[in-house]
Amino acid sequence: MISQVEQKSNHLSFFKRHWLTVVFLFGFVTDYLLLNRVDDTLDNIILLTYVTLATLSIILFYVGVSEKWGEWWTVKLRYYMPMLMQYSFGGLFVWHVDFLWSKWGLASKCAIFYSSLF
Repeated sequence: MISQVEQKSNHLSFFKRHWLTVVFLFGFVTDYLLLNRVDDTLDNIILLTYVTLATLSIILFYVGVSEKWGEWWTVKLRYYMPMLMQYSFGGLFVWHVDFLWSKWGLASKCAIFYSSLF
């Protein structure tokens, strides 16, 4: 019989393997709930926020990888910046999909979708 400690350890290891996917989906759901129209001012501010978050997280992740700010900052930046990146990429992906699916015809949508897979 598996003890409770081993079960929690298994759940924790599962989360550690898939934490970037979970954060990406959280960004996806958050933006799906916030996004109303592509041409709305508030939605463009939300989009700008996601782009800014993605940019800052990429820069700070580089700083963490290059170990320029010391050991404490290096550990924190390496751990948290990929989560922030994936969250902002999830939000940007929703905006991208919403923009494409609302503006183009079915043939163009299918062509873009299948070309993005390869």
